[in-house]
Amino acid sequence: MYQIMLVEDEALVRESMAQNTNWEKFGFAPPHVFENGRQAADHLETVLPDVVITDICMPFLDGLELAKLVYERFPETIVVVLTGFSEFSYAQKAIRYHVHDYLLKPVSPKEFDQLLENLSAELSRRENRQGLYSRAVMADEVLKDHFFQSLLQTDAPQELPASMREAGAGLGGRLHAVALALPPTRPEGIEARGQRVAEVCAPAQFRLLGDQHVMLIVSGDETAELMARTAAGARQLRMQLQEADVHTAIGIGGAYAGVDGLRTSAQEAQHALGYAFSTGETLLFDPELRKASGSLQTDDCPTAALIASTLQSGSGNRALELTGTLFTCMRRRRVHVSECRPVLQRLQILMASHLTREQLQRAPAMLLPQPEYALEEVRLSVERLEGYILQCQAQRNDTPAARCGRMAVEYIGAHYADCDLKLPDLLEHLGVSRSYFSTVFKEKTGQSFVEYLTNLRMEKAKEYLRETGLCTYEIADRIGFADPHYFSLTFRRRTGMTPKQYREAEK
Repeated sequence: MYQIMLVEDEALVRESMAQNTNWEKFGFAPPHVFENGRQAADHLETVLPDVVITDICMPFLDGLELAKLVYERFPETIVVVLTGFSEFSYAQKAIRYHVHDYLLKPVSPKEFDQLLENLSAELSRRENRQGLYSRAVMADEVLKDHFFQSLLQTDAPQELPASMREAGAGLGGRLHAVALALPPTRPEGIEARGQRVAEVCAPAQFRLLGDQHVMLIVSGDETAELMARTAAGARQLRMQLQEADVHTAIGIGGAYAGVDGLRTSAQEAQHALGYAFSTGETLLFDPELRKASGSLQTDDCPTAALIASTLQSGSGNRALELTGTLFTCMRRRRVHVSECRPVLQRLQILMASHLTREQLQRAPAMLLPQPEYALEEVRLSVERLEGYILQCQAQRNDTPAARCGRMAVEYIGAHYADCDLKLPDLLEHLGVSRSYFSTVFKEKTGQSFVEYLTNLRMEKAKEYLRETGLCTYEIADRIGFADPHYFSLTFRRRTGMTPKQYREAEK
């Protein structure tokens, strides 16, 4: 149903038109009725009328002023004025405000019905034209998407169909260069952000290719100037994505002539993007990139299996440390995404295997990384997944026995410097029997109470020897040994060196 506003200050005329007209017959909803132009103007934004029928002479805001206001705010809205014979010449001035038609008062029901029939037909024609235009625009956009997508396909025919060539013919300039990004998700408002970047780099086009690539095509006539604008546009694009909390790498292709040259530039940008993946930077295509890149097949680079097994053992900090080392290797050596991808996919599979089906279903989708975009995003995803696994492990292991072992370790850590610390003190604190504690603690630490306490004290002693100038007797006192001689004897038995020898060796 079309929306219509009826604006008339004469109550009798207004009520007669509103109540005695079959509005639905002509495709109109019941009219929004107003006594004067000011009332109508205040409700334009609310009603969004397709048609405004207004008297020309009214208090506060006359019909001509209302027509002008409607045209300024809603140029597609049809305005019809009602006027008396004496006002006819005045009404003619409304033409400049694109008034569609006028009726002389008094208006007969037949005349008014004919007006509504004509208005309905006009609105219908406009809808049809708009529909055809929209479909044409959509078809053109689909063709352009196919064209720009084909630029990235190495197996696509080298000779582009004429229709697809025409789709890219709107590019200005003799030369074209491509900046290409691969964000993990399509950020909200990226179309508007990308268009702003294109305007800054003009002449340029911004394209979203499906749910994957973000492409900026910059045109010009001089290579150095073109590449400088392309690099600036890439930096702007990266900044816009970061503002939307999206981390991505960007690859840039070289400058080439004509529409056909776009394919070369786009594929170079895609190649550079593969190396930019690990650095998270904006990277210009260089044929020497492959030679300059490193490999993950080295002894100092942790494997996916090692990280997964460490995580499974419950050593969360160590697993995170190994993960950090892996990503550092990728970043420093600028490893191509094709080498990173299988390692990261294997890590994902191994880590996910430590979770039950139910736990996997409860895990947020982004916890499982897809190594197709910037390394920083993948790193964050992997760390979130590791954290989730450790959380699940903690919940699974939070049994009375596990809590007892954990409390015992915490108590010893807080009281190891007390030379009077004995097992009965710990048993009293925990409220458990000696036999139960021995079993639980051995399962938790792999050591007896005495072994664990002694080893902890020795590690603390090493720290003091390395990091302070304290005397042996001072260290002994600080780690729970009442007898310095016994401390030195114990230290030598554990390390093969006296405290003095150890300090000298660590200098």
